[in-house]
Amino acid sequence: MCIRDRIEARLVVDRNGSGPAVRANAVTRIDGREHVFVRVTADTFAAREVVLGVFDGDYYEIRSGVEEGDEVVVAGTFLLKSALVRGDG
Repeated sequence: MCIRDRIEARLVVDRNGSGPAVRANAVTRIDGREHVFVRVTADTFAAREVVLGVFDGDYYEIRSGVEEGDEVVVAGTFLLKSALVRGDG
């Protein structure tokens, strides 16, 4: 099974007029900064640095780094981060 078969992405949406938001499990730290993985093509993902805003217990507001409509990985983030750290992606 390839990594992409174990990854789930969700569209970023503006939940309450405050801007885009992502589930907390989508956010990961890389080199001390917050990132999310965004789908680039059907089987390609890229780490994108983000600036977090308000956290409501489930979702982080994203102040910069993603836009409404981006597909952000919400399951499989650890696999992508591991591949990035190993230099596989």
